[in-house]
Amino acid sequence: MSIEVEELIEEINKDGRRTIRTVTDMFAVPSHPLQKRIGEWRQITFGTPHVDALHRRAREEMAEFQDVIHHNKFATMKEAADVVVTLFALADHQGFDLLTAVERVQDQNELRRWKRHGDGTGQHIKEAVHE
Repeated sequence: MSIEVEELIEEINKDGRRTIRTVTDMFAVPSHPLQKRIGEWRQITFGTPHVDALHRRAREEMAEFQDVIHHNKFATMKEAADVVVTLFALADHQGFDLLTAVERVQDQNELRRWKRHGDGTGQHIKEAVHE
């Protein structure tokens, strides 16, 4: 007999309050219409994908994006869009709304403390767990 334990996700609200949600709650959001359209198109065009195949495809699209990043804005825009389309397909296949997930992550990012790397990027500072 196996018992599944649902993962809990701690979110920090914009007012600084912490909320505990389940993964199921996070997946209960309806998909953005464009994500749903991409998922349906991919299903009709290519059949039922395997998650590993979608992951591989996303890596391939990211490599193509990396190859053109210094060439011109049009090629960069197209390849960036290809990456996002593939991520929408993956999210649709996995049953979560990518834009909602991005919004929730950004909400948390805005409340975190950051260490700058000096190159326009950084890493969030892990908060100590108080028990």
